[in-house]
Amino acid sequence: MFDSYVELSVNTERAFYLLPSRFWEIACGALLFKLHSRNKMLASLAIQQYLYLLIGTILVGLGFIFSNKQFFPFPWAILSVSGTILLISGMLNSSGNKTIIQHIFENQLFVQIGKLSYSLYLWHWPVYVLLRWTIGLESTFEISLAILISFILANISYYCIEKPIRTNKLIISHKNWHILLVGLSTIFISYLLSGMIFKSQPIISLSKTKYKEIWYPYKWPEKIRNDHLKIFSGKKYLL
Repeated sequence: MFDSYVELSVNTERAFYLLPSRFWEIACGALLFKLHSRNKMLASLAIQQYLYLLIGTILVGLGFIFSNKQFFPFPWAILSVSGTILLISGMLNSSGNKTIIQHIFENQLFVQIGKLSYSLYLWHWPVYVLLRWTIGLESTFEISLAILISFILANISYYCIEKPIRTNKLIISHKNWHILLVGLSTIFISYLLSGMIFKSQPIISLSKTKYKEIWYPYKWPEKIRNDHLKIFSGKKYLL
């Protein structure tokens, strides 16, 4: 968490995208798993369950509404992370009672979205960027198309890649240290490749501009948009 604070004062993009400043969020989930495995922080009483779910919903809602992207992930991610922790703890109750919030989250639609959440997380960004580079991403149709394509690709990768890997007998039969070694090797290779890509960005990039008016043309007055289009017209910087 301290790394998030320090990184935000240096580079907001690095703080948002890179693991060191976001690792505390993953660590919170791992810590919660350890607590639950020891039957701690579980709602054993109905009133405790209601409080977990109510406070968790409020915190996530406040984080969604008021979060400032200039100060994310610290401190604004604290609201959504702590709220999610309470929601999970409230959902995994042993009291036998189910609240409205539980019924909502146990709906098959939400369950399916939860299963696809990681695939959606991986796919939505390249889909959105490629659409913005091509047909645009401003109208209701374009946004709906981006969501639809993201869901289609997420379903394909979940059922054709993620699930088969999880249940693959060859992988399961390997010793834990083999799997750990392959995982660490993959992370290291990915780190090297990503570094090479970042360094080669000026060469491989199809476009480059510092002007938000080019990326988000419909959010600016027509005169400003036309002025920038005239400036960049005929140059490789035009998106």
